[in-house]
This record gives sequence, C-alpha cells and structure tokens, in this order.
Amino acid sequence: IRPCLIYKDEYSECTSIKGRFHQYFIHGENQDCSQWKKDFDNCIAYNESDQRNNQAAEEIIRSEENRRQIRLKAHFANDTWSKRKSPPEDWAAPLPEWIVKKNENTY
Repeated sequence: IRPCLIYKDEYSECTSIKGRFHQYFIHGENQDCSQWKKDFDNCIAYNESDQRNNQAAEEIIRSEENRRQIRLKAHFANDTWSKRKSPPEDWAAPLPEWIVKKNENTY
C-alpha cells in the first residue's frame, strides 16, 4: 500500500484541467477517476483506524493488482519478441573506446 498522499495526488491530477485535456487528447474521452478517490478513502480508513481496517487494505491491494494487470496487459500479450532467459553473454563488456573518450570529463 502506497502512502495516502500518492492516491490523493493521482486523483487531483486525474481531475485537473490539464489531466482532463491529456485524457481527451490520448484516449478521445475523459477517464473515470473515481478509483483513485476510493483508494485514497480506503487508505485513510486503513491508516487512521486503531485496529487497521483489513477490508480497506484488501480493496486497495485489489485495486493496485488490477491497475498493474491493465498496465502490463500489452507486455504479456506480446507474441512478436521472445523473452530472454538470461542476459547476453557480453552484457558487461567494456565500452568502445570512442564512448569512453567522449564521456571522459562528464559525471
């Protein structure tokens, strides 16, 4: 469970004019922001109760899992690229000399 302030910030961003414009530009319609508000309310209920409201915590966790599944849906549906089982053999090889020289005086 994230800190409650994060859920409040997400809800505020979702309902702001800038957020609404971005949603309309990307999705062609405004998104439903009510889940962020529910998550914020459940987070407050979980943190402010003396005995830790387990039902509120479970609802937040379900919401986070659902949000994660939606975010990773395209990743799991990918059938174009094959996933690696291990990193390439030369992943830790030294950089080419021209890159080392270019980055000589940088952080």
